[in-house]
Amino acid sequence: MLATLSQQAGKPLHAHITVTGGEPFARRDFLDLLKIFAAHNKRFSFGILTNGSFIDAAMAKQLSKLAPRFVQVSIEGTAATHDSIRGKGNLAQTVTAIKNLRREGIRTGKIYLYQVHSGMLWGRLLCCQPANDKPYSHKRQYSSHKLW
Repeated sequence: MLATLSQQAGKPLHAHITVTGGEPFARRDFLDLLKIFAAHNKRFSFGILTNGSFIDAAMAKQLSKLAPRFVQVSIEGTAATHDSIRGKGNLAQTVTAIKNLRREGIRTGKIYLYQVHSGMLWGRLLCCQPANDKPYSHKRQYSSHKLW
C-alpha cells in the first residue's frame, strides 16, 4: 500500500507503525511480524508499546537487531499500585526490562498510567507527579522521579 501511495504521490513516502496490545509479545509469532517490519525499514519505521513482561536480556538483544524506533513500557503507578495490578514483584521485572532495552541501545519510553476510581487516584504518578499536592493544572510544574 505504501509503495502504491508513493507512486501516486510521485515521491517516496515514509510511515510509522506502532504495535500495541493487550501485550504484543504474548503472540508467539510477534518476532516474525517484527522481522517483516524490519525488512521494510526503508518504507516505514515501527515502535512497540508493552508492559515489559516478556523482555529479558535475550529478547532485548533480538529486538536490537530489528531496530525498532522505540519500545514504550507501561508502569501503572507506584510500586504498590503497579504490583497490585500486574502481580507481586512485577515492577522490578518491568524496570529490568527497561534496563535490558537500554543496554542494547534501544530507545525506550515509559508511560505512567493513573488508576482512577470514583474521582480518587489509586496511585501516585511516578514520572510526572506535581511538585506539591495542589490540584492539577496545565500550567503546573512537574517533577520527575527516577525509578532506578
